[in-house]
Amino acid sequence: MSALENSGPSVNGEMDPVPPFELSVGFRPWSPCDGDRQRPELGGEARHGLVGEVAELFEAGSEIDGAAVIVQLLAVVGAMVGRTNWFPVGADRHYPNLFVAVVGPPGTGTKGMGLRAALDVARRADPAFVAERVTGGIRSREALIDFVRDEEMVDKAVVARSADDQRAVVTTGLADLFATAHRGATNVSEVLCGAWDGTTLHTTARKPPVRSGEACVSVIAHATPGEARDHVSGDGARLASHFLFAWSERQRAVPLPREVPHQQLQALAAAVGAAVGQARDEGGPWVLSPAAAKLWADVYGELSGPTGGLRHVLAARAPAIALRAAVLYAIVDPYADELGVVQVAHLRAALALCRYSAATIEYVFGDAQGDLLTDRLLEAVRTAGPSGLSVTDQFAKVGGHFTKDRLDRARDLLEARHLIATGHRGTGSTRTRVSVAISTAS
Repeated sequence: MSALENSGPSVNGEMDPVPPFELSVGFRPWSPCDGDRQRPELGGEARHGLVGEVAELFEAGSEIDGAAVIVQLLAVVGAMVGRTNWFPVGADRHYPNLFVAVVGPPGTGTKGMGLRAALDVARRADPAFVAERVTGGIRSREALIDFVRDEEMVDKAVVARSADDQRAVVTTGLADLFATAHRGATNVSEVLCGAWDGTTLHTTARKPPVRSGEACVSVIAHATPGEARDHVSGDGARLASHFLFAWSERQRAVPLPREVPHQQLQALAAAVGAAVGQARDEGGPWVLSPAAAKLWADVYGELSGPTGGLRHVLAARAPAIALRAAVLYAIVDPYADELGVVQVAHLRAALALCRYSAATIEYVFGDAQGDLLTDRLLEAVRTAGPSGLSVTDQFAKVGGHFTKDRLDRARDLLEARHLIATGHRGTGSTRTRVSVAISTAS
């Protein structure tokens, strides 16, 4: 089979240009059209219960994206509930705090509108919580631990703080968060991961040492697609795997959005406050109903996403995030049959949210591998087009301070994941090794 025959028709119906060597059967040269992805759509099941009603109330007559309201309200509610509720998995406890990353275009992403809506509901439900336990930005690990510390000095005496004072919602820009998370002595990545896991947080940088044994911290981060791609790579990918990602974008143009009906908003906020209060008063572990447990067993293997690449890394904690979200949906469900039991509807809502997160990750990050050099190499080879990029030119374009061995490993990885193919162009003294970006023939 010739290279031309092997390349086949492109996605736009025309013949792809001939690559410099014959591609394996089933592959064709990559086309820029292959990078086009469908914008994520939030499944209706994610609108279950009070959070769905809140989202619909704010959506009516405005430009806001309901997905931004839902994920941020769930994160706030998770911190409000605190460690009084959890889902046990083996010896671990998954508390209801969530890390969410809301990603959308600048100006029309409605990320901030969604956060203001979530905090408006929370403020009406529990004014003191929003006034005292919501903070913006993280300057250092010490600052975060100090905000949720379990002891404080009062009149030169050490006084224990209640678990209520160890709850927190941190709102921040994702770029700022990830820049701070890996900045030398102020590294907060480790403490953030510990806050998500529910481990004891401590630092010896202050005298006396500061600790928090009951911290329940939710993080809400905002980013444009470019900011997300620039910062979620390398070491940042591990921290990012703790986040539920949600795309947010203006749903329609509304020159003069109408005011949210006060009575309806107040009633929903009161219902949220009552649900949180009941959960905190009764507390304890949550379990899946028999029907929900069967559904969980059926879908569990699908939650970790595709094998290889950044998408796989970012989906690593999808099962844990799904269980936390399911508990939160159950907590704020005014029609739930039994407190402490996650029903099928709650689990379906959480799974819809996780599917939305997976779709957002694919939409924003595409084929990114989560490694700076590997992603630079893939971009350079794709930019070169079907004629390919020689190995020599690859080093000139992306080598920088990387070694040849490091570049070879990056190339090998892209070849193993069928994103590029490497062969020879020319004969004799002009024979050159080149790499071509490829896609699966369809």
